[in-house]
Amino acid sequence: MQAIGVEKVCRTYQGKGFRVEALKDITLSVEKGEMVAIVGTSGSGKTTLLNILGLIDMPDSGEYFLNGVRTGGCRDKELARMRNENLGFVLQDFALIDRCTAEQNIRVPLMYSGIPKKEWSGRIEGCLEQMGIADKKKRLPSELSGGQKQRVAIARALVTGADILLADEPTGALDSKTSLDIMRIFSQLRAEKKTILIVTHDSGIASLCDRIIRIEDGRLAV
Repeated sequence: MQAIGVEKVCRTYQGKGFRVEALKDITLSVEKGEMVAIVGTSGSGKTTLLNILGLIDMPDSGEYFLNGVRTGGCRDKELARMRNENLGFVLQDFALIDRCTAEQNIRVPLMYSGIPKKEWSGRIEGCLEQMGIADKKKRLPSELSGGQKQRVAIARALVTGADILLADEPTGALDSKTSLDIMRIFSQLRAEKKTILIVTHDSGIASLCDRIIRIEDGRLAV
């Protein structure tokens, strides 16, 4: 069953004195439970594609289907609901709130989810346990290692029940051993039928995925 469907998507950025065709006629499909790497040089369009898949940006033309639902034409409120219910984001710099503990960082998406507050504690505890960091829940980001921070970020991405994870260079700030630990976590999540898209420059990380999508100058490379 298809988790992500993209049909002839184009995206151009323009302003005074410049015009950049970031994506050109992109068509792709990702099945539920797949772990897919998106690779390409800097400026190739892979982050633009991830932003469109994450409903952070919208294409100029073409169609994007998320879990079978056409996203084009949806209002901002509906897009926000779809993003919160279906998608989890994992970033290279972790994007944790410095003044908040691990459990407080994981709680943030729940505040915008519509999930009853009585369920929050159980969800947070479950994600902490799943990531193997239950003993770190009261720690601030400054008290955590890079790998522990990324585990908090993955827990935060999962806490609302999202079935698709979009990871932008999730191992870029980590050493090789910790990177493999994070990829093992992603593999476990894939086994649980989560769909995972990973933007990476690292060919070793890409090789651990089910499939590699290459982007060159805004187009899919054959």
